[in-house]
Amino acid sequence: MQSHTLNTLRRGVAPLAAFVMVLSTAWVVFAHAQTQGTASQQPPTTTPEALFQDSTLTSTTNTINATWLPVVTADGTILYDDVTVQFAVAADGTLSVSGLQQNPSPRAIIDHFKAGNYIAIGHGNPPYLITIAGPSLAPGGATDWSLSVSPGGNGCSVPYNATWWVGPIMKSPYWPRIKAAGVPLQNYSYGVGGTSNCNGDWNPNSLLGFTQINGVLAITSFTVNGTDQPQPVAEIPYTYCNGKNGCKQGK
Repeated sequence: MQSHTLNTLRRGVAPLAAFVMVLSTAWVVFAHAQTQGTASQQPPTTTPEALFQDSTLTSTTNTINATWLPVVTADGTILYDDVTVQFAVAADGTLSVSGLQQNPSPRAIIDHFKAGNYIAIGHGNPPYLITIAGPSLAPGGATDWSLSVSPGGNGCSVPYNATWWVGPIMKSPYWPRIKAAGVPLQNYSYGVGGTSNCNGDWNPNSLLGFTQINGVLAITSFTVNGTDQPQPVAEIPYTYCNGKNGCKQGK
């Protein structure tokens, strides 16, 4: 890169110089999601730095966006910012930074959900066992969560798998179904999932509601045999347990 370009980069945004040199062409990298107060599982450092490897990077023409970028301050505090870097392209193809926007990232919306292993309360013999994974970050501080059956559990554990979204209800990717079905708009976060081989109330693409109070996760189906309903048609409560290889009945 020519010397006048480096000077331009230093004047525009010195901490991003190395970042710009590496990302001279548009690309997309999805890094693992971070939660408030953690970054790359690294201990605090006294060297201010921006951990781009732990942000979500996206790009459009002449623009690179870093979402939930962990920025480490001199005292080791980790802040999260959304950063947009705009480039100007000279006639000979030389890049220079033409604009920079840096704003605090929205706080992640968790709504008490907790990742880990769960066992169904009063269902299944052997018991229903599931594992919750998340959160991964979505735009605006919303979060995505997922569910899968844990090893060693009942083959008919329901729902067998699922994904759901936590954030403002009318911004939910499932809002058209939520609105059309007329399901409750409070106390639930909605998603889809299910299993097809045990119970029609938990078929694939069933509209599911999720809520968690302390260690109890309640999963509610609003779909029966492919048709969404305004009232719950089935519900299973799960309780959190710490078993690394699944939960044992009664634990």
